[in-house]
Amino acid sequence: MSLPDRLTAAVCSDDLQSLGVGEAARRAGLRIPDALSVVGFDDVDRAAWGAPLLITVRRQSSEAGATAAQLAPALAAGRQPAQDRHELETTLVVRASTTPPPTTVRPDTRGS
Repeated sequence: MSLPDRLTAAVCSDDLQSLGVGEAARRAGLRIPDALSVVGFDDVDRAAWGAPLLITVRRQSSEAGATAAQLAPALAAGRQPAQDRHELETTLVVRASTTPPPTTVRPDTRGS
């Protein structure tokens, strides 16, 4: 976060990672979303308590667990599942942890 060409956004695999990124940004003196946009995944309760409120992708944990439980016996027996793709319902929960990236004005290097 201290590099001159630092990232402007982080998409994390779960909300707890997102909260960790937010803490690292705070310690580096960066404000979310002004200097760094952050998106999480899972919509844990804490995502709606922080400042700013975390944008996240909500999924039904019970549906994911049920799908895994159906696949587990075949996988444990070394068999390929009948279906190789399972789509689970997700919802984007829009809150306040992202903003468009800053526009960078680059000097014209083509010469006159």
